[in-house]
Amino acid sequence: MRNPTVWPRSNRRTETGTLGAWLQSAQLRITAAGEHISALYALAHAATGRPTAWQIAHPDYLLAPDEESELEAFLARLLRGEPLAYIIEKQSFYGRDFFVNPSVLIPRPETEQLVELAISNARQSSTPIRIADVGTGSGCIALSLAKELPGAALIATDISSRALSVASRNASLHQAGGQVQFVQCHLVDAIHARFDIVCANLPYIPGRTLRQLDALRFEPRLALDGGSDGLRLIAPLVADLQRIRKSRCLALFEIEQSQGGAFLALSRSLYPQASSKIEGDLAGKDRIGMIQFTS
Repeated sequence: MRNPTVWPRSNRRTETGTLGAWLQSAQLRITAAGEHISALYALAHAATGRPTAWQIAHPDYLLAPDEESELEAFLARLLRGEPLAYIIEKQSFYGRDFFVNPSVLIPRPETEQLVELAISNARQSSTPIRIADVGTGSGCIALSLAKELPGAALIATDISSRALSVASRNASLHQAGGQVQFVQCHLVDAIHARFDIVCANLPYIPGRTLRQLDALRFEPRLALDGGSDGLRLIAPLVADLQRIRKSRCLALFEIEQSQGGAFLALSRSLYPQASSKIEGDLAGKDRIGMIQFTS
């Protein structure tokens, strides 16, 4: 199998203006910036519509002037540090591609753990369930659950109208618009239903930490800033679970790795009869705060 991390040599000279010439030149420029050549294949796919395997097999493909201009514009953005997902307007999550732009947080692989826990719990039910996704952003959690649990009904909330526009676009993309209702509100303030499962990937990075994370400067601060302790939005939603939960509700919160103890203290003080615990990620870091109600 050809190694896609190195542009293949050809018996023919790669002419200026070809895809191969652009990739060779661009690889020299991105290496110094620490980017991988896979990013170039993604940019070329976005500009030409040609998948990676085709690009490798056709280095002599002559780029149209508009394709070459777009590739150069894409590359300039990448070299300025803009996330690849925003440039190509696409990010994979739980086996599906989602449209993204700077109005929403880029879906992360670690959030897939929350989806897996929700699916596992939902499949234990013999009756249709209702799920809330609070702070839906791109809609990746709600829509992944909708596709995996076709019998479930979902409500997804977000305070940002721009985020909900992205989520609605993704619902159309994945043909799940009839299964997910999108509501613009703060947390669940406008919601009066009760749920079997509540999912929340809310802003959880403490403000002082966020100011030091230059890599996140292109992503919306509204979706990242969790206040002084990272629990500015998580804490009121935990408190509001009593109003929106069914008797055996499972609540799942993605948290920052240092917040496990604070999350448990909060949940146990409010719901001493419920089972509260922390699920670690593959690296052993605290990742998901869970509250399982039994009555």
